[in-house]
Amino acid sequence: TPATGAWLGHDGDIGMYYDGWIFQSPFVPMRIWVNDEGLPLFYNGVDWIVDTGVSARIETKSFTKSYFGNGKFYLAGFYTAPAADVTLNQDSLTQAYGSANVAVGAHAFIVAGGPGSVDAGVVGLKVTGTSMTDGGVRTAADEEILSADITALVLNQKLETVKKWIGQVVFTLYTVSGNPTTYSVDCNYGLCKYDDWSKKDITVTGFEAVGNAGAADTGFNILVAHHKATGWVYSATAFDPIKSVICSMNTDYVTEKNLATGEPFAYKRDNLSQAIDGEDSEGFVIVIFSGTNNAINVINC
Repeated sequence: TPATGAWLGHDGDIGMYYDGWIFQSPFVPMRIWVNDEGLPLFYNGVDWIVDTGVSARIETKSFTKSYFGNGKFYLAGFYTAPAADVTLNQDSLTQAYGSANVAVGAHAFIVAGGPGSVDAGVVGLKVTGTSMTDGGVRTAADEEILSADITALVLNQKLETVKKWIGQVVFTLYTVSGNPTTYSVDCNYGLCKYDDWSKKDITVTGFEAVGNAGAADTGFNILVAHHKATGWVYSATAFDPIKSVICSMNTDYVTEKNLATGEPFAYKRDNLSQAIDGEDSEGFVIVIFSGTNNAINVINC
């Protein structure tokens, strides 16, 4: 209900009493604990929302990596996906991905190139392989349906398995019903692993990276990506899974973004307020780009 009396005009503010009421307007990323309701709240710039992921405290995670070559590297997760898409059809039902007996432990995903086509009946798309749960249950010859009807797919739609897979996975078209003879679907595909804080809803409020350069590098960057259901872009020849960026050093630094041999480097943001729905398959991944071999001796995030 709207505030009244001494609180009139202070809806959403924090009130303190000391020889009279004193009010503080909220700011991002202010957090409070509502004792009588037993709830942590977070101010998102518009309203107070329940902050169920971090309880009543701000938590941090730390990552360290050393011995870099050049290219793209990940912390807190990873993406692996070919740049080129695949066309699955009645003559080519399957696409294998990954290496046998490798401990990948990741979700399989596709990004649709649009609705599939079927001349009759219904055709679906599934993933098969060996699954592994977070509880340590391994299931050989397992499967999970990504789409029960490929004609219902939408351009740039990302579909991801709930299950995680180890070893090689196979994306497979299969007949759901009827007697289809001609059918086809285009999609990007790959594997993804991200930090979902053990399936908790969290808010990323800051990020910091500190390191030391082993060589000069004009191709260096570090960013935090938001893994979520939206924001993906299908590409027939140049698929890139990194689209939803929470913060990026190169974007913020603009010009002063290079590494110099033997010199330290650092990047920090403390004004972030990105909500991540870890309970609904969202998370974050730290991505590091290096354009020179051994440009990074060590980095702590």
